[in-house]
Amino acid sequence: MKRFVALFVLMLSICQAWALQVTVKSFQLRPSDLAARENVRTDAKGTDCAMIRVQVVGINDLQFEEAVGKTNYGHGEYMVYVPQGLKTLTFSSKEKDIRQTVDIDKFGIDVESRKAYLLQLETDSRLRSAVFVVSPTTAVLKIDNDVLALDSTGEGDVTLHIGTYKYSVEAKGYKPQNGTIELTDDKISTMTYVNLDPITFPVKINCGTDSASVFVDNVAYGITTPENMTMTLQLPNGKHNLRIIKPRYKEIEDNFKVDNSELTLDKLLKQRHLKTVRHTEERSHTSVNLRNCWYFMIGGDKFDKDKNDGYSYGGHLSFLFLNHFWGIAALNWGLNFGLDGMSKKSRQAYNATVDDDEHIGDVGMFFDVPLQLGLSFPFGKYNRHLVSFLGGGYGKYSFNLGKGDDNSSDEEGMPDYWDYGLRGTFRIDFSEFSFDSNISQSLNKKGLFFSINIGYKIYK
Repeated sequence: MKRFVALFVLMLSICQAWALQVTVKSFQLRPSDLAARENVRTDAKGTDCAMIRVQVVGINDLQFEEAVGKTNYGHGEYMVYVPQGLKTLTFSSKEKDIRQTVDIDKFGIDVESRKAYLLQLETDSRLRSAVFVVSPTTAVLKIDNDVLALDSTGEGDVTLHIGTYKYSVEAKGYKPQNGTIELTDDKISTMTYVNLDPITFPVKINCGTDSASVFVDNVAYGITTPENMTMTLQLPNGKHNLRIIKPRYKEIEDNFKVDNSELTLDKLLKQRHLKTVRHTEERSHTSVNLRNCWYFMIGGDKFDKDKNDGYSYGGHLSFLFLNHFWGIAALNWGLNFGLDGMSKKSRQAYNATVDDDEHIGDVGMFFDVPLQLGLSFPFGKYNRHLVSFLGGGYGKYSFNLGKGDDNSSDEEGMPDYWDYGLRGTFRIDFSEFSFDSNISQSLNKKGLFFSINIGYKIYK
């Protein structure tokens, strides 16, 4: 029996000798650590917690009895939320068969709400954690020629003994980087950030003028000068977007590709006619279009009488002005003039509206003056485009030019007449080009008129 007890005591002593020993290395306040303020957690009394970062290497299953809520672990560090006024912190590990209590009160530091603290624990193995954060995330990291796996965010960690180690980082399209890390006795965990620089090639951009602003991939690279109208940039491989602007000059926007070699781009700016400028250069991306403009348009008309009983067709030229005021409000006015021609059947239907059924097939000229109010909305990149909804009235004068199908004289053709009515317009502008459609209702018994127009827009 005595031999059995002696053997049991001997085995117990050996197990205790083999058990992992954990000592407290330090406990301190981290004034610049805002984690407890940015991610607030409250205890059972509704009071905001403090947060303790517990650093220890070689134990990844620690449990904390005083913890409030879930304890997060990563790269050799536990984030433990605890009630304010905490005096002791008890931790345990089933895997290592340990359970210990840290007397926080002996450090003379009060654990206060919404503040962060650092507790460093040391094991008898004296291992250290080396944490790397690498960009780009596709890079390959080696420590003393051994590859260290990185997660999707480019982070990775390795457990090593105290000492100095060499590392190298490589990635396709980037300059490789070498360095060393030193794991010391006073730091449980060491963080190393590695940002690789891309391999770049010279790109020369010749603008042909000074005071031109150059943007590549929406990044401003400077303004050309009279002494240097060619700008040289260092850019990595791949596709890039180029934008060059200068007041009173046509903007240049283009795409180009860098492919392992030097590149020269000749992008000569051209001055705008009438010394006009694009509206993209006069307002921010979010402001509304306050520009005034006028249109030169050509189009066709269709006359509709009594639900398709008769038609006339014609063409016209338009000189129209669109004035903007009060933000998106618009005033449309100008002059249309053109020719109308009708077939025999259509003329018979049309003559009925003017009490004349003896002359057919005449050709008439007309002048038309619209006056409309509405709304204009800019859209698209840099508000380059415009959509307008307009409504109002018109006045029209038409006089006969041709002879009827019965060889009647001009005087015997369709008589001159005045017309007036209501008109609605939908217009859409894509940069300088414009398209609109109109519907007009005569208030002088002339029926409905339809027109479709295309044209060119010029800014005032």
